[in-house]
Amino acid sequence: MPALSLESAKDLAIGAVVVFVVMAVISAWVIKHTVTKLLAVALTAGLALGAWTQRSNLQSCAERAVVAASSSVSCTFFGTTIDVPAP
Repeated sequence: MPALSLESAKDLAIGAVVVFVVMAVISAWVIKHTVTKLLAVALTAGLALGAWTQRSNLQSCAERAVVAASSSVSCTFFGTTIDVPAP
């Protein structure tokens, strides 16, 4: 195997630096898009979970209104007060 000359080693090092910089830019781009997608999925799942739990709470409150049957009951849905009339 022939030994590298000083000039060949310098050229090889410059080529390696260029390859590593290109790989770093591609990696950063892929990671950015992956993280963005993961954040979007997490945010959407969190909103869906919040809506589901609020719906469950509203359903429970409405059932209490049916059991009370004498007056309207105030329930909340995402902080908004909703009056459920007696049946």
